[in-house]
Amino acid sequence: MSLTRTVLLLVSAGLLASAHGKSEPVRRVASPPVFQQLPDVMDAVSRDLLEHENFEAAKARCEAQIDSTALVSEPGILAGPYLCLGEAQFGLKNYEGSVLAFSSAIDELERSAGVFDPRLVQPFEGLGKSLMRLGKLDAAEEALVQAKDLTHRNFGIYNLVQSSIVNRLTKTYYNKGDLTDASREQRFLLRAHEETYGESPQLLPAIRRMAKWHERTGRHDLARANYRRALQIMERAYGSDDLRLVGPLRDFARSYLNTPRGGNRVMSRAGANALMEVIKLYERQEFTDAVDLARSWSDLGDWYVIGGRRGSARKAYSEAGSVLDTAGEQAGDSIDLFSHPVEIEYEDIPIGLRPSRLRAIPEGIAILEFEFTVNAEGRVTNLTVVRDDLDYARFALEVGQRVKASRYRPRIVNGEPVATKGVRKVLRYDLTRRLPKEAPQTAGSEGEEAAAQSDGEGPNVDSEEAARDNDAGSGDAGEPSQVTEDDADDAGNPGTERL
Repeated sequence: MSLTRTVLLLVSAGLLASAHGKSEPVRRVASPPVFQQLPDVMDAVSRDLLEHENFEAAKARCEAQIDSTALVSEPGILAGPYLCLGEAQFGLKNYEGSVLAFSSAIDELERSAGVFDPRLVQPFEGLGKSLMRLGKLDAAEEALVQAKDLTHRNFGIYNLVQSSIVNRLTKTYYNKGDLTDASREQRFLLRAHEETYGESPQLLPAIRRMAKWHERTGRHDLARANYRRALQIMERAYGSDDLRLVGPLRDFARSYLNTPRGGNRVMSRAGANALMEVIKLYERQEFTDAVDLARSWSDLGDWYVIGGRRGSARKAYSEAGSVLDTAGEQAGDSIDLFSHPVEIEYEDIPIGLRPSRLRAIPEGIAILEFEFTVNAEGRVTNLTVVRDDLDYARFALEVGQRVKASRYRPRIVNGEPVATKGVRKVLRYDLTRRLPKEAPQTAGSEGEEAAAQSDGEGPNVDSEEAARDNDAGSGDAGEPSQVTEDDADDAGNPGTERL
C-alpha cells in the first residue's frame, strides 16, 4: 500500500490527527504457533516488554528510539520502533495512537523494501485490529485483506501465518452482519490447517474452532459433523479407549443444548449416547477415577433433566451418588456435586423499561431476587419474589416465568435426589448506562425501551472479546429457537440421529 493509500485509509477512518492517550492495559494473547515465521522488525528488548505486557515502558522506549533517529536518513530504520509503538498503544487501548503508529511503520517499510515485503504483515494486521476496535470496519477489512494477501505472496495460499488475520477478518464480517463472508473465512482457515496437517491430531483444534463457529451461527448439524470428524481422527490416532475422546463427545452432546428453548430444539438420543460413551470410557480404564466417573453420570442426569426424562435423570444421579459413596474419602470435595441444587439451564431475557420508569430507579445495580424450591426432578416450584429494585411487576412476572422454566441438578442424599427449599436466584441489572434525566420526552418516548444489561449470578452478558482479540467473532448470532423432546421412553423418537 502506497503512502497515498495509507493517507486515504486514515481519512476514511477519521484518524488523521495526533493521538497520544493513556488507559488501563489489557491482556495480550500470543498468536497460534506456525511453521513459517514472520521476519522480526522489533528489537529484542522492545518485544520482551510487549510480551510481558509492560506497555508503558515499551511505549516510552519506542518513542525515545523514534526521537533519537528522527534525523537519520537510513530508509526503514524507524519501522521497528513504530511497530513497537503501535503494539504498545494498542495494549494501552489508545487505538487512535496505534493506528497512526502502525501506519507509520507501513510507510517506512514500503519506502525501504517495497510493497510486498513480508515484514509488512504485522503492521497491516495491527492497523486492522486497531480500526476494528474503533468501529471502522470497512477500513479494518481493507487493512486485514492486505495483510492476508501479503502472507499468500510470501508464504503460499494455505500458510498458517495468516491464522490470526483470518480470525480478525471473520470478526469484522460478523460485526458488519455479513455471515456469508465470515463463514467463508472460517472455512478457508480450516482448509489451510488441513493442507498443513492432513487428518492428524494437529488438525483437531481447527476442527473444534470450526464446530464452535457453526454453533455460534446456528448450524448445529454442521457442528456435530465436525465433532464426529474429530472423534474419528482421535480414535485412529489414540484408540477407542483414550480419555482424550471425552472432550469431543461432551461437545457433541452439548451442541443439542445450544439452541434456545421455545422453537426447534430436539433432544436427540445421539446426545445421550455420547454422554453414555463418556461413562463407558471411564469405566474401561484400568484405574477408574471415581470423581470423573461421578461427574459423567451427573452430566447424563443433567441432560435427562433438560430433556424432561425425569425417571432417567433420577437413575443417572443415583448412579453418580453411588460412585461417590463407594469412593468414600477419595472423592474429596466432589461431594459438592450434589450437596446443593446446581442450575444447569436458564434463559435470560433483556430488561425493557420505558424511559420515564428507568429514570425513576436510582442509578447503580438493581437487584431482582427470587426464592423457590427445587424438587427431586430438578424443577422449580413455590416461586416467590424476595426483592425487586425495579418495582416493575410485569417484568418480574416475566422473569419469574423464565426462572420457573429453568432446570436444576437436584440435591442428592443417600444416593437419592431430594427436594430443597429456600433456593435463591439473584439477577443484577446495571442501570448506569441510561437516558439522561434531562432528556426531553417525545410523543413516542413512552413506547420506547431502554436496555439495561444484566450481569452477575444471573444472566450471561455478551461482551466484546477484549482479552482474546484474535478469537473469531464475539457473542452469539441469532440462533433458531428449539423444541424439547417430551418425557418418553428411552428408545427416543423414530429416525433421530445417532452418534
